[in-house]
Amino acid sequence: MNQRSMLLEESGLNIRALKNVTLHHYFGITSSRRHLERLPVEDYTSCLIVADELFEQDLMHSDSHNITTLLLMRNMQSKRHPSARLGNLHTRCPMLCEILDARTQGSICSSDELNNTSDFVRSNEMVSRVLAMVSEDRTVNAILDELLGGQGCSLELKPSAEYVHSSESLTFLELSARAQEHDNDILVGFQTIQEGSALAAGTVLNPRDKFIRCNWEHMRLVVLTGSPLHPHLHETQLMNANQKHAGIYIAENSEELKPPNEGSCSHDPSCSHTSLAHFSTGVHVL
Repeated sequence: MNQRSMLLEESGLNIRALKNVTLHHYFGITSSRRHLERLPVEDYTSCLIVADELFEQDLMHSDSHNITTLLLMRNMQSKRHPSARLGNLHTRCPMLCEILDARTQGSICSSDELNNTSDFVRSNEMVSRVLAMVSEDRTVNAILDELLGGQGCSLELKPSAEYVHSSESLTFLELSARAQEHDNDILVGFQTIQEGSALAAGTVLNPRDKFIRCNWEHMRLVVLTGSPLHPHLHETQLMNANQKHAGIYIAENSEELKPPNEGSCSHDPSCSHTSLAHFSTGVHVL
């Protein structure tokens, strides 16, 4: 147990900094029913099954171990909730199971029963796609580091009460503007909640009907929030994009705003159209 805690802390986990979270550590073999029986699986609202580092060298062994754990968990939940069906269990306690081998993915796709028990993610394929994206355009690495890393901006579920009153009726675009005024949060989508329950009934990202007014009282909002991990990159890329795609020309004084003449020196500080550090009047978008 102490060794496990030490490994978690070396990986960057600061247990003392956790808020609204209590960490319970159970030791055992997850593919053994006798060990799993100690867990209060009937109280779980979600479950994540990840590959064990001890089995990662043998991909099929690792996948077999995870799927065995998944089936045992579902069987125990169904016995402790006799009235619950398999579909209801997936809604009551959604599960995400990690697999490593492409052959396992093929077997899962051909089995409706396995597809109904859990969602699956092939982490090796995800890593390969990330490497392919970064090799194609290295600037993507900063974006992925921002979204997938432990620091920087992140996607969060927030109650709609943080942005809108229960009596208000707003469109998605109006709510998006309201969220941006609130700590520069970016509204990505929303999640409906079942009545009388904290469980999600459905999640919608980038909805098409952005001009329809509705009440957001019983919804959670999916927002991109947090301080940028690389703020200087955000400012530089935004500045370059504005110059390249919008044709922005900035004047130094109150003179008439005109595009720079051909052949003007972009490094000459006396040129009133090129220096972003010496503007005081405004922006002219062509």
